[in-house]
Amino acid sequence: MFYYSGHGVLNDMGCCLVLQDGTYHDPGISMVELLQLAKQAKAREVIFILDCCFSNKLGAFLNCRETNLIVNQGELREGLTILAASGPNGIAEEKDGNGVLTGLILAALTGGAADIPGYVTAASIYTFVDQALGAWQQRPLFTKHTELASENSN
Repeated sequence: MFYYSGHGVLNDMGCCLVLQDGTYHDPGISMVELLQLAKQAKAREVIFILDCCFSNKLGAFLNCRETNLIVNQGELREGLTILAASGPNGIAEEKDGNGVLTGLILAALTGGAADIPGYVTAASIYTFVDQALGAWQQRPLFTKHTELASENSN
């Protein structure tokens, strides 16, 4: 699992997670780099939770700043789940200096998204978050890439 809460940027080099020591020309970790790390992971399931602006770009068409390679959902690895704070507008909201998605995930993990036996899944977290955001303009993105999904999309 990879969790990030902070700033995301979309510039002429692509979509990146901004690191503390980032600069304009090298803001941090590109989202394509994240997808490449996910492809290399030996784990059966890989989960990305991103509470930042432009997080909706992960799993969509991305420009790789190093190679100008386009990565699309057809190239995502099986078992990849993405929960991203931003919707189509690319904005991830904050409340009292904290990401709204992060606060809702904490509430989901402390019982808000549990089923009757007490299990919490990525899908139940998304459902909890989506319902809780009723009044907010922000809409999270949830995608799960499985072998069945890739067969159905062809």
